[in-house]
Amino acid sequence: MLNVPVALRRSAVKRLVHAVWPPAQPRATSAIVDPPGLASDLRRLFPDGATTVFDVGAYKGEFAALIHGAFPAARVWCFEPFPASYQGIVTRFADQSWVQVENYALSGQNGTAELMIGADLSTNSMVSPVVNAGTFATDVPRIPVHVRTLSHCASELLGEEPSLSILKVDTEGNDLRVLEGGEDLLRAGRIDAVHVEVMFIEHFKGAPGFLEIGEYLQRFKYRLYSLYDLKRNPQGQLRYGNALFISPTRQAFAGIAR
Repeated sequence: MLNVPVALRRSAVKRLVHAVWPPAQPRATSAIVDPPGLASDLRRLFPDGATTVFDVGAYKGEFAALIHGAFPAARVWCFEPFPASYQGIVTRFADQSWVQVENYALSGQNGTAELMIGADLSTNSMVSPVVNAGTFATDVPRIPVHVRTLSHCASELLGEEPSLSILKVDTEGNDLRVLEGGEDLLRAGRIDAVHVEVMFIEHFKGAPGFLEIGEYLQRFKYRLYSLYDLKRNPQGQLRYGNALFISPTRQAFAGIAR
């Protein structure tokens, strides 16, 4: 055996071990990565922060809570026509200055309409009863509700030349009519992002589906960013979900590919 000093032999062994099992690198602590999902995407699209948000069809206020978690400085208006759901949101956000709750529906014109009440209150609709086991329910309870247009509400609540950071619409088949009621805002690009429920198969009789809503928003150069909460039937077919569309101005600001 060669007469190699002990210190040199130990150094050679250490280098060999490190070559096979490199020393663990310190864990980075400076960067926090959001889990994938809507809140994460909105933070990415609004690095400057969202300021004004309309939650149309607020139901229990889940979207409002998500927005407050992502943008604590944002002001949120919730619109919910069903009295019990409206009162639930008022109670949930009692004494919260960042949220305001309105007890009326949005649609294509101002006035009144009938709200059809589903066995599942999340399916309350001004369009038709929800489909159940392939058929539409009959003789469902109905109540009259006040209705306003998006443009009317925006002007009344935000003043002249209103603008919205985010518009969320979940009105069980009435979503396109809500958007049509704010066409001047869309045409002027004064809504940065539209988060809207979309149907891939018919859940409300005659309700516009994903393609119709996408085509309508495309007229004003709004671009689909992503889909969320997709639901499928037992055969794997898409049923419904939520879509996020971005205005031309926000596309450029956030560097979205065209």
